[in-house]
Amino acid sequence: MMEVMNNLKNFKKLLLERAELINSALDSYLTSHNAYPESIHKAVRYSLMAGGKRLRPAMVLESAAIFGLSSENV
Repeated sequence: MMEVMNNLKNFKKLLLERAELINSALDSYLTSHNAYPESIHKAVRYSLMAGGKRLRPAMVLESAAIFGLSSENV
């Protein structure tokens, strides 16, 4: 049971680390929320940066790591 709890903690830590990496990458691709047309850029940023959308990209990053690819190349 203790091993399961440790694995869960490690998994949560890994997801948080990957989420930070993913958020940073997404932010670098987004235009400023003040760019014209402002309402569209705000909506896009809101949609992309909302929580709960990081599991799939984290799985992609981990799958790539299995094959020796760096996260920067993915």
